Amino acid sequence: MSANGAHVTYKKQPGTLRLTASTLEWAPQTSSSPALSLPTAALSALFASKPGGPRVMLKVVGAAPDDSHNFTFVSPTNPLGDRDWFKDHLSQRIATNRERDAQQASVQAQAAATATPAPQAPAPAAAPSLTSTQATTFRLRKLVLQADPSLLQLHRDLVLTGEITEAEFWAGRQDLVDAVAAEQGLVKGKSGEMVDPKTVTGQNGEVTVKITPALIRDIFEEFPVVLRAYNDNVPDPLDEAQFWTRYFQSKLFNRNRTTNRAAVDAIKDDPIFDKYLGEEDDDIEPKHMPDHEIYRLLDLAATEEDQHEITNQPRDFTMKPGGQRASLPLMRRFNEHSERLLNQALGSSADRSRGFLDPGNAGDRRYYNEIELSDLVQPGTHEDRIALTLSDRAGGAAATAGGGATEDGDGEGGGEENSLQKQFEKAERVRRVVRGVADEWEGRLVEFEVDSGAIRDSMRDMTNSLVEHVERTRKTAGGSASSTGGLPRAHHTAVSSLSTTTFEFLRHFWSSLLPPKPNDTSPFALAPPKERAQRVEKFKGYLEKSRERVERAMEEARKEGGEEVGRRVEAALKPVREAIDAALEMYAQRMGTGTAPAAKVRPVTAAAAAAAARVAT
Repeated sequence: MSANGAHVTYKKQPGTLRLTASTLEWAPQTSSSPALSLPTAALSALFASKPGGPRVMLKVVGAAPDDSHNFTFVSPTNPLGDRDWFKDHLSQRIATNRERDAQQASVQAQAAATATPAPQAPAPAAAPSLTSTQATTFRLRKLVLQADPSLLQLHRDLVLTGEITEAEFWAGRQDLVDAVAAEQGLVKGKSGEMVDPKTVTGQNGEVTVKITPALIRDIFEEFPVVLRAYNDNVPDPLDEAQFWTRYFQSKLFNRNRTTNRAAVDAIKDDPIFDKYLGEEDDDIEPKHMPDHEIYRLLDLAATEEDQHEITNQPRDFTMKPGGQRASLPLMRRFNEHSERLLNQALGSSADRSRGFLDPGNAGDRRYYNEIELSDLVQPGTHEDRIALTLSDRAGGAAATAGGGATEDGDGEGGGEENSLQKQFEKAERVRRVVRGVADEWEGRLVEFEVDSGAIRDSMRDMTNSLVEHVERTRKTAGGSASSTGGLPRAHHTAVSSLSTTTFEFLRHFWSSLLPPKPNDTSPFALAPPKERAQRVEKFKGYLEKSRERVERAMEEARKEGGEEVGRRVEAALKPVREAIDAALEMYAQRMGTGTAPAAKVRPVTAAAAAAAARVAT
């Protein structure tokens, strides 16, 4: 490898590949500054082409599985030597990264085991290795990123650039990984579709059906009579091929069909399968009654008991077994199929009937509780309510109306003074209660728990709504920042990126500054105070840089798009700036340094924005 790096092509563009102390950089031939910079601390895998291949290539993979980059070495003198040099040095750094991740995983596992000791259980035959656990965690995180493009972009902006570590990024997002793990652990159930093999009839009348072992298993499970016929006649007098050929041409098969039910009488007789036909289940009462009692409020035949109330009344519509007698067998077969699926899902009949409510009498209180509407129930007395008395107000009004006569007879005006005194005392009591509640809760706010999933769903819905609104306004305005349109695409992307990265910094800042929750067993919550203070200082610096980026973004918007675009960008970034200022002000108060600079939200003029941009640059 030369001192200036190795000659490679990246995305079919020639350039130079260099390896520094912390990054792997690629710069095109037309530019001296690198167009691609990969932190070596975020590299996770390395692949090299086979010796003797048509091209000498090297593939590096970042923290995310889809973050891969291919380099083709095209040195005219020694491309293989250049590739091997990069391969050796990058392999050492990737090995260091894996050892670091393994140590972090070990620390997390030890912290979780210390916080929540696991119950004693028999040792498994083979415990999963640490490498296997890392691979599983890596795969689950990959699935989470693939399912959320915005989170994937945030991962690229922060982790791949080296601003935060992989562990810091996933801190507080373990519920996303757990949700994907639970989804991966689900077992797909059996399809609820009834078995109905599709047949193809040729010109000569031959019926063709594609037979598979899965189809045979489903037929035997759905129609036990076919399984009985198979056991009675295979292999003697019929082999397996003859059995299925004759079955798909028999009346038994056409009777079991759920679609295209042909007239069974038009099918030729079969001396073997016809004896398994039996009688059609087309009577008013089904042949196969359920072996368990049906709950009366769900029983469609329960209205039979009400038929005696009015003489000569026709049966309810729900009492009719079917408009046509020929449809009864198919309807009952659907019912039997549904019951079979429920039995498979719930277990045996004993398990299914567990907790079954005994029907009892029709007027039993248990039925009444289930059909009772709370809105129609007369409200009763509630002992926990406190009656409000207006005696003080009434006494004051009476004293005023009575020409100043007081309850104690102290002379004119005494009643009004007494009423004012009581109002003052009442207001004092209210203030004392409010102050006491505030003092009590001030130190207990850390115990307040909020459902992170609900917050994430709400933020996603609001963000999607804003994105849809921006897209509609952008299309309406033709992509320009007019008086009725949205932001131009470039400024919209900058505002979105700046907002997401800043909120990620705020999340880590507050989680490090505020005391951890009592039940929080994450590694960052269990970290010693010194380490937490270092994290606070680190993200405080990130927030200060973010504030500079906010000012710079507003100034660039004014320069490129005018005052209207600058005003819109300022309005979009106002919540971000307020959040940054609030965090820095709290940090200044905790450190005893007074109010942080620019902590108060104020209108930003063009001159102030320009000054801030100059300071930032």
